[in-house]
Formats: sequence, C-alpha cells, structure tokens
Amino acid sequence: MFARIVAGSLLVLGTLSVASADIRYEVSIPSGDGGQHLAVTVKVPVKGSTTELQMPNWGPGGYAYGYFSRNVEDVKVLADGHDLTPAKPNDSTWSIPTAGVKEVDVSYTVPVQISESIGHYGGPRTYMYVVGRTQEKCSLSIELAAGWKIATGLDGGFVSDASKGGRSVADYAAPTYDVMADCPVTFGMYRELDYTVDGRKHILALYGPARNDLDVDKLVKACRLISAAENDLFGNKPPYTHYVWHFNVGSRPDGGGGLEHLNSTEITLANGLGDGIIGVNAHEFFHLWNVKRIRAKVLGPFDYTTLPKTGALWWLEGITEYYAHQLLTRYGY
Repeated sequence: MFARIVAGSLLVLGTLSVASADIRYEVSIPSGDGGQHLAVTVKVPVKGSTTELQMPNWGPGGYAYGYFSRNVEDVKVLADGHDLTPAKPNDSTWSIPTAGVKEVDVSYTVPVQISESIGHYGGPRTYMYVVGRTQEKCSLSIELAAGWKIATGLDGGFVSDASKGGRSVADYAAPTYDVMADCPVTFGMYRELDYTVDGRKHILALYGPARNDLDVDKLVKACRLISAAENDLFGNKPPYTHYVWHFNVGSRPDGGGGLEHLNSTEITLANGLGDGIIGVNAHEFFHLWNVKRIRAKVLGPFDYTTLPKTGALWWLEGITEYYAHQLLTRYGY
C-alpha cells in the first residue's frame, strides 16, 4: 500500500448495507480492437429523475490520484432503448435525465494491455459507479475468447462457453461497488498455480515476461506458509472464500512492490525470489486484516472523488510491516 494518507479512528469492518436491485456490469474485448481496450456497459435500474455516473479519481490500495475519467472513450447512453446525450458537470461525471425511465444503459471503452493473450485490469480504472448508490448489489459479466481463464477474488465463475458464439462468459456477484472495484482481474492464458490452506483455495495468477522463469516450488511454499501463519495468528478463520495472488513477474534477483485488496493482491514479483520480495508477499497478505478489516474509518465506504485522510499510517503500515517479517521467522520460513 503506497499511502499518502491524514485523520480517522480505527475500527473493525462491519456488514455493509445492500439494496435489492442489482446494478449490472458487462465487460468484453471489442472484436477487431487488437487487445487495446475493454468495452464496458453499466445497466442501472433508475431510482430518480436524474442518474449520475462517475469514474473514480483514485483506487483503494494505491491512494494516489489517477483521474481515470481521462481514459474513458466512446460513451453512449440508452434510456429504455432511446439514445440520450448526458450532461458533463465535470470531467469525471456523466449526468443523465431519467424521469419516467426504468433503466439506463451506459457503455464506454477504457484502455487495457493484452500481451501474449494475457491481460490484467483494476476495478477503479475500469468501472463507473452510480453516484449515491455504491453500496447496492452489483453483478459482473466478463466475456472472453473461448478457453481463456479468469482469476479474481469475486464469487462466481464461467457459466457459458457457447451462448456468445463460442466465447466464454463468466458471471460474478458483489454485495457493493466497493467490493467489486477492489477485486482486480487477470485474464487470458496466464500461468496458474494454487494451494489450499484452512479449506480455502489460493490462486497464483502469473503474468509478465518472466512468468515461466522462476522456481514455482519455492514460490508456492512461501505463499502457503504466509497464508497459514497469518491465518493462524488471526484464529484460522480466513475472511475470504478464496484468495488471488496477481503476480506480474519480471527478471531480477529481488525486490518489488504490491497493492493490497479485499481478498487478493497485485505484486510486481522478482523471479529471483529473494528475501525482499518474500517479505513484500507477507506484508500484502497481512493487509487482509490490517487495513482491509482493521482499518481507519475513512477506508470504506469510499469517497472516490477525494483521497482518504488518516493519521493512522503508523498503525496501518507499521504494524503490518512488523508482523509480516516477525511471522516469517516465528513460523520457520
């Protein structure tokens, strides 16, 4: 977690409120695009005379302004099947008149890099949210080439391999936009490994130029020990149904960085697997509890227009770093 964050108390994450109507997201790769964009459609059941959608200005884990609206292109709006032109009160907001409308569909594209039939994207830079309705249920459908895989912390998976002309379709569900946006996605023909700890599957999704050039036995051993040790510290009750390590693997002896997420992490992994990068792995996994569940009050539900501010960085990062390394020693790595 690379935080530039000032003022809030710590609390334990409680149950988030959930509304009954789902906001539905559909993601695909446009045909003939060459793997440079994702096509996104947001289907919103209307609740008022005006419906506003926004792109986040930042994303959880990174805590730095990204102003993701700058990458949004080809915005189209349908209201009950009729074309509408949304107003733009600011760069990150699309305001749609929806009096008498039952559903509004907003479609757009965002850039993505796909190399060797492998892609990866984060939620905040991809998904618009409905203003004032981020705590409602969301569903997500991802359409990919037949045979491609998906790794994400969301619950769900492939449900069809034929309904889209042979393309694969995966359906997922999230209790809120916050949860959906905090689950990055690796897709395509990435390298996948896994192990089980405390009855939970842990997936290693390897992409990047050195994904086939590393000691996978050492990597799995380290990740398994980290999961077992840190779960044991917190009572062997993992706060996830499954966990995903998104590893962007590069060629170097050691080092790297990571971003924590609700039930996954994104890590730039040195294929030399030195002690430094193993420590990064332990640090990011510990954030499952400290930051994601034991956290400053401002770290959820989120205001995606302004960076959160807290004086608790000493706890959120300092305690995490302390235990990440202590537990590697205590549990015999």
